[in-house]
Amino acid sequence: MPAEQTPLPTEVASVPHEITGQPRRVVVGSVTWRDTFAALKHRNFRLFFVGQLVSLTGSWMQITAQGWLVYQLTGSKVLLGTLAAVGSLPMLLLSLWGGSVADRHPKRTVVFFTQTGMMLLAFGFAALVGSGHIQPWHILALAALGGVAMAFDMPARQAFMVEMTSREDLMNAVSLNSSIVHGARVVGPAVAGFLMAHVGLTICFLLNGLSFLAVIVGLLFRDALSQDALMPARDRVPDLAQVLRQIHVHLHRRLERQRIQWRPFKLRISRSPLSDWGKAVRACSRRRVYELIARHGLLGLVA
Repeated sequence: MPAEQTPLPTEVASVPHEITGQPRRVVVGSVTWRDTFAALKHRNFRLFFVGQLVSLTGSWMQITAQGWLVYQLTGSKVLLGTLAAVGSLPMLLLSLWGGSVADRHPKRTVVFFTQTGMMLLAFGFAALVGSGHIQPWHILALAALGGVAMAFDMPARQAFMVEMTSREDLMNAVSLNSSIVHGARVVGPAVAGFLMAHVGLTICFLLNGLSFLAVIVGLLFRDALSQDALMPARDRVPDLAQVLRQIHVHLHRRLERQRIQWRPFKLRISRSPLSDWGKAVRACSRRRVYELIARHGLLGLVA
């Protein structure tokens, strides 16, 4: 009988820069169920994982409910788009500043205050909706304040995972976090729709406020990690101006690299017979056009 092959242990290998164009780390070897949930062996990450699963589901419940509430109050499709823009614009404008704050202050403290702020906003939503005093401008104002809190919460929360897992399990932690983010986008609106149909709008905002307690309690029961001592000193952390300069230099280099790679590609396209596709079509009879379409139809669409 052939000898049984023992599965190769799972390892994280570095792919050379020359192959991928940038440094990458990939998992090699066999993958078991234990490896799939390897990051959950860390107690702090388990608390974070459960808290995020509950909190993100509640957040999507509120997003669904407030969109329906705006349309119910006004019937305006423009206001629906305005609501989405008002909630997203603070994240676009303040996320760089939020990342700088996360670099200079303990991430646990930043996440604690942002989650507490969003919890109070959700309870305010629930009180206004339940009392019947909600107005469209209330919804826009609360959505804007929630976007401001999210602009500081998101960078700190994403960087916080480094302090809750080991380096070997960091990739797995990022994957698990991504899975609950996308899972909450499916479960949250579905639960919100069921509750709005059978209970009412208020319960969606109330449950979202309560869902933040899962994250806050997890932060309070979090163990102190040795990674906290590895945080860079404040004099080594770049300020916002230095970050913007680094982004400018990085984008300039990427654009130069793309321009160099694009030139020979553009040269090949310009010398291709497909570049004269329009002239060929105009010069051909209908039968010839059908022959060209049959022969080069896919390439013509791509071109």
